[in-house]
Amino acid sequence: AREAAFLPLKAEAAPSPTRNAATKSSAADRAVDEKSAREAEQRAKAARKAARAKELGIVRPERPAPRPAPTVFGGVSVLALAGVVVLGVLVGGGAGAALAWREQSKQQAPVTARARAEQQFVDGNRAYDAAVQLASRGDAASASAAQTRFSDAVGYYKAAINIDRAYALAHRAKGAALAKQQRWDEAAAAYRDYLALERDAIDAADVREALARRGLSDVTSNGGAGGG
Repeated sequence: AREAAFLPLKAEAAPSPTRNAATKSSAADRAVDEKSAREAEQRAKAARKAARAKELGIVRPERPAPRPAPTVFGGVSVLALAGVVVLGVLVGGGAGAALAWREQSKQQAPVTARARAEQQFVDGNRAYDAAVQLASRGDAASASAAQTRFSDAVGYYKAAINIDRAYALAHRAKGAALAKQQRWDEAAAAYRDYLALERDAIDAADVREALARRGLSDVTSNGGAGGG
């Protein structure tokens, strides 16, 4: 017993490398088997669910993949380009239609008597200015041509008055053109018509003074206004 007490104890036998490798391999195989089993169970479950849904008539149709918008050069969408074209046509057509309507409205708008009288007045002023330029040359031929142009001016002013007898400026201009032709009585009558329409005109005092110098004042006589 004493000897046995002093004998070294027997060491536990160490596991062999071959045994350890076999153990690890078995564990890995079990893990793979468990994963395969889970996947198989999931597939079976999904199949049962799909079959049940088919029986109940609730099978969902597959969604088609979204179609990309057609494009042209540079990646610009054809739809966007078409929208721009349509917008341009609408805007352009609208502007053109509005312009045509405006022009048609102008043509159809009634021209007032004063507007027509003013056009005659403008033409008379052109003839009067041309006559003044001719008269300023000093030669006989230009003086004769000037008288013709003054007569033209008188004709335009008379036309304006015939259209609108209340057109005061036409009466005054007529008086000035008649005075240039030394047609004093007619000039004085035109000036008086002007004053009757525009008693408070800016140049009313000057016109009355010119008539007074001719001894006409507010009555017809054989004198007249100077140059208006």
